[in-house]
Amino acid sequence: MTKNNKYLTFYLGAGASYNAVPIVSEFSERLEYFIKYLQSNHSQKMRERNQTLVKPLKVLKDEIEKHSTFDVYAKKLFLQKRIEELEKFKFLISVFLTFEQVRKKQERDADKKKQESIKRAHNNLDIRYDSLFALLINEIDGEINLDQNVRFISWNYDIQLELSMLNFYRNEESQNSLQDDFDKLPHNSIIKLNGDGNILKSEEDEINLYVESNNSFDDGFIVTLIEWLSSKKYLEYKSQIKFAWELDLENSIYQKATKIVSNSNYIVAIGYSFPNFNRSIDQYVLKDLYLNYIKAYIQDPNTNQISQNLEWLGNNDFVSEKLNLKDQVSEFYIPPSFNMNEHIKSGLNLTNSKSRPRKPSGLKIMRKGYDI
Repeated sequence: MTKNNKYLTFYLGAGASYNAVPIVSEFSERLEYFIKYLQSNHSQKMRERNQTLVKPLKVLKDEIEKHSTFDVYAKKLFLQKRIEELEKFKFLISVFLTFEQVRKKQERDADKKKQESIKRAHNNLDIRYDSLFALLINEIDGEINLDQNVRFISWNYDIQLELSMLNFYRNEESQNSLQDDFDKLPHNSIIKLNGDGNILKSEEDEINLYVESNNSFDDGFIVTLIEWLSSKKYLEYKSQIKFAWELDLENSIYQKATKIVSNSNYIVAIGYSFPNFNRSIDQYVLKDLYLNYIKAYIQDPNTNQISQNLEWLGNNDFVSEKLNLKDQVSEFYIPPSFNMNEHIKSGLNLTNSKSRPRKPSGLKIMRKGYDI
């Protein structure tokens, strides 16, 4: 943070990835699309093999349809001490999110009249991130870096932030591995409150599903997933998806998020409804959101409903007066008074420096030092 500037902090919910990743109400139909993809876009032999993955995905889809959110189903598994099923559930969600964000084979029976949600399933990236980082990422002294006064606090499991930044940090002619370029991203500028659906982690190392896929949901990657599922690899390499009810407020990640908020001049909440399920975490992270001093913006098509969900912030009339509501969502909002001219200088180290030694496990190792 520069001497005269505090942070512009983006507080992200599922709506911030709407043009690429399904929101909760769309999970069922997008899972159905995933299942059909596995059943139709491959050879007969591969379709038969894919049944190992298709069957648990159908169970997952059925359970999601029985509950208001998949968080509720996950909590039932936890309370009933069905821990192995819970880890399998998280693994399948991670696989599904990976499918949503990598290149896929073209459908043989492409239907131009598909549901709007399914049309969006073909988008690897919500283009609004691209427009945002075109403004916030610059080359200074030969180094590409994110504006040092920008932070992201995200409730999303997806990697839309990382994929978009990768488009700026990664040179198509680069000889670096995809993992190495992932490691270069400014991970310390991003807090993921719900963990990371892209990460499978053991006690000693990690797997980056996106890197493992090499940005392609092809037969080779599917075979790898089937082998992991069949061998219950998810019990050793656990999905890093975390639900609000299993989060520990003593974890330093939430203390860091709170500090970011208190050191912000601007908070822009995008596509986040502030649901009751997450309220205890939101209250902790935003406890220093003093609306007399921090300019707060809500960007969402349903701003009025969201402002009602924030009654716990204090006096309703005061909150309504201080919150700036933005219902135009074609691009992410940047407060006009934010100074985008102060950028990271060379020598500032915003990437994580600590890394574990790579192990000859036969598995690709994830980025290191992400734990905060």
